[in-house]
Amino acid sequence: MKIILFHRHGARLPAVEDYYPEDWTSDRVRGDLTNKGIQQLLKVGKTIRRKYVDEMKFLPKVYDPLIYKVKIAQLSRCMLSLLSMLNGLYPDIYQREHQTHQTLLNPKKKLNFSTNLKDHEERDLIFRAQSSKNCQIISKIYHRRKNEDKFEQIYNFFIQHPVMNSTLTKLQHYREKRNGKSLNHQIISLGTEKIPPLSATLFIELWEKSHLPHLPPDNRFFVKFYYGKKELEIMACRNRRRCTWKEFKILFKTRIKPNLEVFCDQTQD
Repeated sequence: MKIILFHRHGARLPAVEDYYPEDWTSDRVRGDLTNKGIQQLLKVGKTIRRKYVDEMKFLPKVYDPLIYKVKIAQLSRCMLSLLSMLNGLYPDIYQREHQTHQTLLNPKKKLNFSTNLKDHEERDLIFRAQSSKNCQIISKIYHRRKNEDKFEQIYNFFIQHPVMNSTLTKLQHYREKRNGKSLNHQIISLGTEKIPPLSATLFIELWEKSHLPHLPPDNRFFVKFYYGKKELEIMACRNRRRCTWKEFKILFKTRIKPNLEVFCDQTQD
């Protein structure tokens, strides 16, 4: 009936380490997806097409935007990961040039992202800390090599400025919201504590026993989990490879705390 896919972005450049800019091409900044990352997600898309389009005949052969719902962090590596996966799933909908980083230099124009400034506020805050193209002052704090002798002056002034403190608070809030939806949390909830590698995927399949329409929903629907190509045995579902709808609801209800944002904001002395 339905497929939910969680996936981690592909291989990327270092996000925080102090590497010199000449270590990568000029059109990329820290944290950007690499060519290997593009190929990793392209392979994921081809795997999805082979299983759900060619074998199971579940997804249509031609791309239909009405049946897909996507939620993604608006960072270049995440957007390009999505494009690469879609290019593997539906290779006819994109031209080859859409697999490059240049595509993401103007995402509102190229990818039809919302032009509402509010929708991009969090993305812009992150980009200020990543690229001198977005904010010269803040980038000097994060990229101190550009002006080593004046770094201490800049740091002492701006790190204590109310505007800077407000920006850092928003960045922290954005980081927590994005991490709250990470693949790692989903895997841990299912009893697998291994850190997911780059381009890792988790599939959640919702099935219906259509030949038994008289059954109540809790027994008529069931759920399967695939971590990559491996079908998971879920401990909370009596170590079976499928959970009834009732077991699935109990599984996640017991792992999601009420008022989660308040709980995660608590600090210890």
